[in-house]
Amino acid sequence: MTTYLEGLKGSLVISLLQARLKMAYEAKTLGFECPSWTLSAWETKLKDLRGSLGEYPAKP
Repeated sequence: MTTYLEGLKGSLVISLLQARLKMAYEAKTLGFECPSWTLSAWETKLKDLRGSLGEYPAKP
């Protein structure tokens, strides 16, 4: 059961990071940028968890 819960937590974090990155890239294409967004840190964490960046709008 513990292994299942750990896997579920990892999947949840991956999904949240993917959603954050997608939102940030879409906002940047519209000209909005928030200085508190740490895109490189989010991308690194996502890669560490073996998640994929997926297809986003044009990367700034």
